Amino acid sequence: MAFDITADGKQLGLGVLDASEPLTVAIIAEKFNYNKDYLARLFKQHTSMGPLEYIHSVRVNKAKELLTRTALNVREIATETGFTDDKYFMHLFRKYENMTPTQYRNAYHKTFMNND
Repeated sequence: MAFDITADGKQLGLGVLDASEPLTVAIIAEKFNYNKDYLARLFKQHTSMGPLEYIHSVRVNKAKELLTRTALNVREIATETGFTDDKYFMHLFRKYENMTPTQYRNAYHKTFMNND
């Protein structure tokens, strides 16, 4: 997922985020020399979501891809998508998708396998 906004004459282009890299609001703020609270307001203003929510959505979308296209187990997918705690990953996945990662895999794995 790409994120590009202009603020104070600076292009805030994160390009495509690597879901597995360590990424926090503080890291992004430091990269662009912004206060993290100011960056959070900019993010919200331009994307209607906060930076942490955006990071989570990128990671959950990557997890959905891995669930449907690989045989990795849920713990491995959590790690691949940048989560250090697989229980937290499962909590967030359920929050965003209204089902567990395993339920998602069972519902969509065959669909995607047949579309390759």
